[in-house]
Amino acid sequence: MKGKGNKFLIGGIIVFLAIGSLAFASLQNSTSFFLTVSELKQQESSLYGKPIKVNGEVVPGSIEDNIGERTLLFTITEGGQSLSVVFYRGTVPDNFEAGREVIVDGKLNTDGIFEAHTIMAQCPSKYDPELLESGQEG
Repeated sequence: MKGKGNKFLIGGIIVFLAIGSLAFASLQNSTSFFLTVSELKQQESSLYGKPIKVNGEVVPGSIEDNIGERTLLFTITEGGQSLSVVFYRGTVPDNFEAGREVIVDGKLNTDGIFEAHTIMAQCPSKYDPELLESGQEG
């Protein structure tokens, strides 16, 4: 009977270690840095290829929608620094526009271009009753 108990104990330990290592591996893969454009530029060379979320404002006149290649190119800025972003067509938020604050999620290539797989546009934090009366949303 003692041998049977040891088998269950060893089996339980193996299962526990397997679950623990899978959980640790998934946490490592889903962890990403959240930076501003200027913070990214300060640490640029150490962040190539790593998952990153970057916050900045879309530069007016920088948006290029290349429908044929299914890409959206634009530049974001913050703290006097700018970052070129390429977004391979996914869902672009309705409120994505020049001058709007955005968060891009992806990775920085060694050529300094940020390859985004998600764009999140921030809504303005200021309540503007004129926009609501005209039927526009922020």
